[in-house]
Amino acid sequence: MSVVIKEVKCAHALTRGSFNGELSINPYIGCSHACVYCYARFMKRFTTHEGDWGSFIDIKTNIADVLADEVKKLRSKDKVIYLGTATDPYQPIEKFYKLTRKILEILGGIENKVRIMTKSHLVLRDLDIIKANPNIGVNVTVNNLNEKWTMLTEPKASSLNKRLDAIKRLSDNGVDVCVMMGPWWPYVSDAEKLIPLVKHLGARSLFTESVNTKRDNFNGVERILQKFYPKLAPKMKNILFEEDSFNKFYESEEKKIREIAAQNSLPIDFKFKRD
Repeated sequence: MSVVIKEVKCAHALTRGSFNGELSINPYIGCSHACVYCYARFMKRFTTHEGDWGSFIDIKTNIADVLADEVKKLRSKDKVIYLGTATDPYQPIEKFYKLTRKILEILGGIENKVRIMTKSHLVLRDLDIIKANPNIGVNVTVNNLNEKWTMLTEPKASSLNKRLDAIKRLSDNGVDVCVMMGPWWPYVSDAEKLIPLVKHLGARSLFTESVNTKRDNFNGVERILQKFYPKLAPKMKNILFEEDSFNKFYESEEKKIREIAAQNSLPIDFKFKRD
């Protein structure tokens, strides 16, 4: 898939985020990781993009300057700032524009806690800034340990091994790492294998959520299921789209995940709900 790249100017850097009602910064519009289930494709409703999610990126070239002005007036010192709620701030284009690095340098001068949300090994490039600021933590997405499934559903993101390496190296340098185990996939995600592994690598907390099937979020997943896992397709769809099956599955998984997280002394937040 080719990616159309456009440089744009933004009016605001900080926005009220949907993630936990805190503040958000998204240096890019769109994301070349092209995750087939990504909820952020809703952004197309507010832009003029017509291509598939993953086929375009708008570069907010002035976002660092805008942010520098906004933080001077920021009164919500208790609000967490989430960097990358509707894009991955470390998608490949960040290698060249370095907007995320500039943003972190600015955020180093304020009191707010910052959480970076990423699926990219590139986060390690900025380890010097991240480890020097105890207010900065990193949320790394690893929702299963099946490399084939990960490559199909998150085709341009860093490999599982590279993400696991990022968790270890960040943790070894004293960085607070939360593993984002979402979406939690029926028949694919495995708490008994995943949670002890990320604990061993140094993760300090966990978050997980159910699969978001709003609007066309499931279309890409269904194509993958039909092509590569035809026997699994009806089983997964039944869990995700039938209310009783959904509730039964996620209630059972939540109980299991809580137990395993507790055994590994890892606090966890859940967002298991039907869309």
